[in-house]
Parts: sequence; structure tokens; C-alpha cells
Amino acid sequence: MDSRTTALILVGYQNDYFSKSGILRGVIQEPDRVDTVLSSTLALIERVADSSMPIISTPIVLDPGYEQGGAHLLLG
Repeated sequence: MDSRTTALILVGYQNDYFSKSGILRGVIQEPDRVDTVLSSTLALIERVADSSMPIISTPIVLDPGYEQGGAHLLLG
């Protein structure tokens, strides 16, 4: 992987999902795996932090007109 031509993009890494008391943690299909995903992601960030690789993080924001099964997600 060439850090000059690669970016790490993190979408939806929000406390609502990743905190043990997060209000959306229970909607994740396998909530027990959340801690493993977070740990692996933090290890990856530490690995590339000193490189020239851009790290981009964006939350998931629901469109005000969001309805189950029909709306678009806005990446903020």
C-alpha cells in the first residue's frame, strides 16, 4: 500500500454505535463485535498516523426526510 496514493476513510465511527452505552449499539447486527472492530481500526490509525496517508472521518447524517427504506444518507 502506497501512503502517497491511498487514503483511510472512516464512515460512521460515532459514539452512538461504538460506546458501550451508545443509543444505536443495539441496532448493530452483531454488537459483540463492535469492540473488535474499534480496536482493529485504532491499530490501523496508529500504524498510518506518521505516514503521509490522509485519514478522513465523517459521521452518518440522516436526511431530515429520512424514512425507513426510502431515504438517502448524507455524509457530513
